[in-house]
Amino acid sequence: MEKDNLIKVAEVAERLGITKMGVYGMVFKNKIPAVKISRRCLRFRYSDIEEWLEKKSQKGNGRKNNK
Repeated sequence: MEKDNLIKVAEVAERLGITKMGVYGMVFKNKIPAVKISRRCLRFRYSDIEEWLEKKSQKGNGRKNNK
């Protein structure tokens, strides 16, 4: 897939292993980069999602171990 292709919510959900509603929730909380095409249409740049995943995997899950 080309890096600048726009992908749909369902494709992001599948890539992340979560539901579409989970993706919408992440967008609402500004936790994932999205492109708002119109009032009811969201898309994601493939390259942005891959970069976001790479950063997340480098940081871990963002939780601190309190052992």
